[in-house]
Amino acid sequence: MLNDETSSIVFDHVYETLVTGRYWWLPGADTAELRNGLDEIFDRYDVRIIAPKFGCSISEPEAIAAHRELLDQVLKRAGEAPSLAPSLAWDRWEERNHEHPQRGNDVAAGKSPAT
Repeated sequence: MLNDETSSIVFDHVYETLVTGRYWWLPGADTAELRNGLDEIFDRYDVRIIAPKFGCSISEPEAIAAHRELLDQVLKRAGEAPSLAPSLAWDRWEERNHEHPQRGNDVAAGKSPAT
């Protein structure tokens, strides 16, 4: 279980993992709807297990409540953060097109990129 000393470390780790990976678009996004949706799920259903794609299932009621709160706080912070999208999207675009120069030339010329 998390305590005051480890909770900020865990929070920072979860936040950074999400926003520097698959959910790079979260900072600056309007996360209110996501947070409300999370509340609706937990209000409507008796959530007894959280089974992430990777890692162990979470089935202790206190751990489920802690993870719900952690995700809510991550979404809150992301919604208050400045957007990373423009610079990150450009960096990823450059990296991808450096590996496939013709794709970058096609996009620059206004053509649909080949997949």
